[in-house]
Amino acid sequence: MVVYQFHGRKTAGVARMHYWNYSIGTGALYAKHLFARGGLQKHLYWDLRKALNEVVSYDKPEKGFEKELFSRPFMMLQIFKGLALFWVTSAADRRGVKYVRRALTTLTT
Repeated sequence: MVVYQFHGRKTAGVARMHYWNYSIGTGALYAKHLFARGGLQKHLYWDLRKALNEVVSYDKPEKGFEKELFSRPFMMLQIFKGLALFWVTSAADRRGVKYVRRALTTLTT
């Protein structure tokens, strides 16, 4: 069974922004729990392996919204951005640096 969820998105740009933000959030989740016992190392490894397989096995690039939007390399770029943003903001919070979160959220939009 295949289920398509639309969630009221009107344009490709809106769908891309949602997917972009979901992937950044996934990266932040990985960063938070990466070194915890029973952490998410294997999930990050699986995502990275799938992205590398997609890059290596590219016979001919397909054009189109869905291929571009749901590609693993695109997703991994956002996941690594989420990892970095989480680590930078948590380090800045520990040091008492003000306004870092606001500045970083303006950089990601």
